[in-house]
Amino acid sequence: MVMQNYDYLDEVHICPHCKEEMSCCEAPQIHVGDGLGWGSDVLFICLNDACSLFLKGWENIDSKYGHHASYRYMELPRSKEGNVMMVGNKDAFKASVIDKETIRKQNKRYHEEKEAIAALDSCVAEKNLTPVLTLLLDEAANREHRRRAMGYLLQLNDLSCIDPIRNHQFRDSSFEQETNLIIDQLLKNNFKKECPYVAQLVRALGCGPRGRGFKSHHPPHFFKAITSFGDRLFFILRIIFQENWHFSLISSKFFCLLPVFSNNQKTSLGNITVVRRTFYFVRIAPWMIMQSSMPPK
Repeated sequence: MVMQNYDYLDEVHICPHCKEEMSCCEAPQIHVGDGLGWGSDVLFICLNDACSLFLKGWENIDSKYGHHASYRYMELPRSKEGNVMMVGNKDAFKASVIDKETIRKQNKRYHEEKEAIAALDSCVAEKNLTPVLTLLLDEAANREHRRRAMGYLLQLNDLSCIDPIRNHQFRDSSFEQETNLIIDQLLKNNFKKECPYVAQLVRALGCGPRGRGFKSHHPPHFFKAITSFGDRLFFILRIIFQENWHFSLISSKFFCLLPVFSNNQKTSLGNITVVRRTFYFVRIAPWMIMQSSMPPK
């Protein structure tokens, strides 16, 4: 239902027969009478089942016309002129009651769409992203106008459009695919990347004093916390003796830990001590692997 004037939403009509407020309903599609229509898309109808006009109408129509029907009192918007409408049962028009808040929201959306369409021609010159996002994120807007607004994203070159578009659920998958391609191009044009795990943008720095790449967000390796050579050796021995792994698993663990074990750049021990402990470990390594490969008792 589309109307140009929504002043009727603020009108209050009172039934003169029962003194109850009348309901705003959609006008029927079929008009019984001279064929000129109702004159409005909505009607104010008294839906009170205890209204005296409605209660007396059953007997009146049955006695005069021999039909089972009654009357409902009605008025047109912006008018106090009253009339009656014949109904066949008490539930007639109750399903046609208009939700005024919904109509207000639809009216607001309709006017915002019209204003956004009018502002599209000058949005690039004014660097105005609002009409573009208004149309693009409005699923009820005209499809052609939405596609036209999408074409201005690259020209505006405004990265603030990324978050609203990412958070919007497009009903048409083609719109979602096209906007994703546009966002990728926007990021490339501005030398930025979108973090896959954090909702933020980071600038890709070039080579130079600050261009050493991205600092890892992963926690430091566990073995870096073990500073001394002896602690590393003790940790390896503890893993081997406390767990009954098979030979293949021990081999993969051994060769995986060996580079860390051999890295003595930061150790505080002297070279002689390092050589002695390394030699001792190499001598007992075959015995440790053989013991750990034995099945548990």
